Amino acid sequence: MDQKMSRRSFTALGTAAAIASGSALFGAPAVNSSATGEKIIGANDRIRCAFVGVGTRGTELLEQFKTCEKTEIAAFSDANSKSMDKAAEKFNPKGTKEKDFRKLLDPSAKIDAVVIATPDHWHAYQMLESCKAGKDIYVEKPLCNMIGEGKILVEAARKYKTVVQVGFQHRSAPLYRRMFIENRGLFYRTGNIPLTRSCFCNNMNPGGIGRAKYADPPAELDWDLWMGPAYNPYQENVAPFKFRWWSEFSSPIASFCVHLFDIVRWAYGERNPIMVSTLSSQNYIWDDRTVPVTAEICFKFPSGRLFSFSYQDASGNPMMATDDKFEPLGDIEFRGSIATMYLREDRILLKKEKVGMFQSKNAWRRPDETVNLEPELAKLNITKLHIENFLACMRSRDKTYMPVEEGNLSTLMAQMVNASFITGMNLEWDRYRDRFANHLPANELLMYEYRAPWKLEP
Repeated sequence: MDQKMSRRSFTALGTAAAIASGSALFGAPAVNSSATGEKIIGANDRIRCAFVGVGTRGTELLEQFKTCEKTEIAAFSDANSKSMDKAAEKFNPKGTKEKDFRKLLDPSAKIDAVVIATPDHWHAYQMLESCKAGKDIYVEKPLCNMIGEGKILVEAARKYKTVVQVGFQHRSAPLYRRMFIENRGLFYRTGNIPLTRSCFCNNMNPGGIGRAKYADPPAELDWDLWMGPAYNPYQENVAPFKFRWWSEFSSPIASFCVHLFDIVRWAYGERNPIMVSTLSSQNYIWDDRTVPVTAEICFKFPSGRLFSFSYQDASGNPMMATDDKFEPLGDIEFRGSIATMYLREDRILLKKEKVGMFQSKNAWRRPDETVNLEPELAKLNITKLHIENFLACMRSRDKTYMPVEEGNLSTLMAQMVNASFITGMNLEWDRYRDRFANHLPANELLMYEYRAPWKLEP
């Protein structure tokens, strides 16, 4: 069976054109109501956005924001002056430029929304200060670098009535929203799902991120500002982009794999895992990284469901089932009792389960089935959809598709993995006390001390 998702059903979800709709569609400078403290945006006003971090991902976001109606790219901030000048020249030569993003939070800058696409170790501080300044926030995933930061950010967003969209853009993908919001029955065509599998395969052998000595940073890079609350002497294989392989600043688990973690958690309809088990190795790539090269990860959720994830930086061939072109059937494999589902952004593929030992040969199993997203919807840019939802919610003051609470729960999964890597322990998570239950030393990893003069002060 081959099904297609129609534009009509998509519109019913409140996505596509409806993503940016509501009682007030497009944009405005936010002002605070003296009576309620909440921001009020007029339907015909422009939303003025400041972009903090305008490197690779920041530029991708700028490309999408510039196409949004009644939205103004007003300001740029980056510790690298060359990156900042390049972004300003392309997107708004008359825009304000400040290395220190805090200057853009001053009321005189008249900024409504702060878009944060800096390295991960900066996210928490920049989001908190933006909340305190009365700005709405689009912050890239992961929400933060440390578990303890997440709770502070959730409380701050509530306190200051901040609209937050965390950059898990798959939450705006039409097919996923159909499955997990509109029609959960589509997801459960697999029957019961005791186990889900996924992987990240990226062959960086033999050089990895390379090896480098401490050096003076390039003239255009303010390294002290780039480090912010963290610390590491400058090496050319840290910035740009390669900071993701340094645990002081990020991790591949939190930067890349967390997208897949989030989709599985969303599909399961659960808050967070209660346990994580990992085995990891740093063999076979001898570079300067401070994170594993290879890892096997398994989460257990309160329902008893498992999620098995393989991280590979020294082997790039597919680990999932493949088609005749050796391409994976999906990004995620949901192993059900009557069918196995292979899921990707534009297609659901169901494969009939076999009848096992001691079961009747007539035991029912779901036939093979394919559900394709219509080409016109598959062409939509999900980052653009995610941004449009954020802008619409700035006007309506509704929850975004990925509010801070949900972004924190999915980020927590990556942070649990990193804590397990460091301790070498299988860790149990106490979801009522927000701490590890079975290994007290792991709780020392909930938070780190910020480098002076930076302080995370709600």
